[in-house]
Amino acid sequence: MSNRMPWAVVMAVCVGLAACGPKPQTNPGPTIQALMAEAIDPSADAIWEAVGTVVSDKGAVDHAPTTDTEWKALEARAQTLFHASRTLASTRAVGGAAHSPLADADVPGTRTPAQIAADITANPAAFASAAGRLNDAARETLVAIKARDTAAILAAGEHIDAACEACHAAYWYPRGQAIPLPDYETFGRQAVNR
Repeated sequence: MSNRMPWAVVMAVCVGLAACGPKPQTNPGPTIQALMAEAIDPSADAIWEAVGTVVSDKGAVDHAPTTDTEWKALEARAQTLFHASRTLASTRAVGGAAHSPLADADVPGTRTPAQIAADITANPAAFASAAGRLNDAARETLVAIKARDTAAILAAGEHIDAACEACHAAYWYPRGQAIPLPDYETFGRQAVNR
């Protein structure tokens, strides 16, 4: 009798061990592009548009939510932004291939999905940190909305904008000379003085 294990037994053991390991993710969830298009961008736009001042030839008019329904709708948008930014931090595909190109894909120098994915893969912690900055700004927005503090909502909106611009500059915009990114307060002053 041979001391060798029959080939069929070895294969059965290998298949059995493989079945016990972690299963590949069959539904990786939305791509980065889908999160941006379906949740992050519309929610950020709603927050930016909810509070502000409209200046026309008739003068300046401040606007903000006034009813419970309007406040709840704004809070729902902030909640969507909060949860989508948390989802964004987890590993996922960039998107933008085949079914629809990334926004501004026709602008010369705009990063391709493959280039963006390579940058994220090279330093996933940096991308997670960028998503975390957006998540922090969304959390700040929720606190401001619950307090119905319009000045705090405006400040949080600046922080959302700064988080978005920092990430877009790092991963999406055409590459050129590096642009130093200001802190929240400096960004707010520069945005007002444009």
